[in-house]
Amino acid sequence: MCSVDVCKYAEELRNSSNESDFTFSYDLCLYRAKVYKSGKMKVKKICTGVPSLIGAENKGTKDNPGWYYKFKVDSNNYKSVEMLLHPKEFSSNVTFSKSILNKIPIIFTGTKGDFELFIRSEMEGFDFSGYH
Repeated sequence: MCSVDVCKYAEELRNSSNESDFTFSYDLCLYRAKVYKSGKMKVKKICTGVPSLIGAENKGTKDNPGWYYKFKVDSNNYKSVEMLLHPKEFSSNVTFSKSILNKIPIIFTGTKGDFELFIRSEMEGFDFSGYH
């Protein structure tokens, strides 16, 4: 269950975006809000920090690219940490959590569905046009 402030913020986001299933950050934690057909909204914390996709880097060649993705994780205790992750390091919620834990003690506690929603929204929201 979430605090009253988090739930109120999620409701404001829902009303402004009209989304029924979304992730959002609040107080340097990542949450997922889902609205059911009954109109009830469930909000849960899915990460003890706020990871975000901020870039990509080709560690291979032009003919044989080897893309790594740069994530930034913001947290209350450890400020901001950037890390390059190979796609294998964020292929599931478990590998993503382990990859983050190797760099900063932040835990992604969300389920597979939570992770898929998070990573899909990060990838869709990132402008890859400058990367070839």
